[in-house]
Amino acid sequence: MGELCNAMKDVLIYISLIVIGIVIGFIIHKSPTPKTITKIEIEYKDTGSYHIRLVPEPYKVDSFIYMTDSVWLNVDTAAMVSQYLSRIYYSDTIVNDSSLTVSYAAIVQYNRIDSISFDYSNNRATKIVTNTTNILPSPKFGLGVLVEGNSKSFDVSPIAMYHLPKISLIGGYGIMNKTAKVGVVFNF
Repeated sequence: MGELCNAMKDVLIYISLIVIGIVIGFIIHKSPTPKTITKIEIEYKDTGSYHIRLVPEPYKVDSFIYMTDSVWLNVDTAAMVSQYLSRIYYSDTIVNDSSLTVSYAAIVQYNRIDSISFDYSNNRATKIVTNTTNILPSPKFGLGVLVEGNSKSFDVSPIAMYHLPKISLIGGYGIMNKTAKVGVVFNF
């Protein structure tokens, strides 16, 4: 009965030493420095286009001019009619600088503008959105084996480690000598 009482006292002492070591570790430990992640998004507004369809309006001819003297030239009538009926596309950039881009596209058919469109975009940032996130480093756990001995004794101890940014807490139990092991390692 006395042996059982001594064993319980030893276990109680080991548990209290482990608890005291953990409390000291948490008192000494400072809160970890969070890792800051910043994401910047730049938004551009006022980008669009306008499309204008030109519908020819009929117009009244006031008078006709009759030519009395004519000059005859050789003309390629088929080429003139082909050019008259074809659709010709034009496009160009009017303004292109750091703050604005303006371009147009036009279609010419029947010797007049059929349609024209304008595209513009604002090249200046109108809104900058910054999202900042703080991430705390996660604690790391480790398991290991501690082998120690000298000329009179030998012991093998399974140990558990809890790594924090500034310190590491270590606890274990010696199997051969039935001893508790508690430690604190300061990380520099």
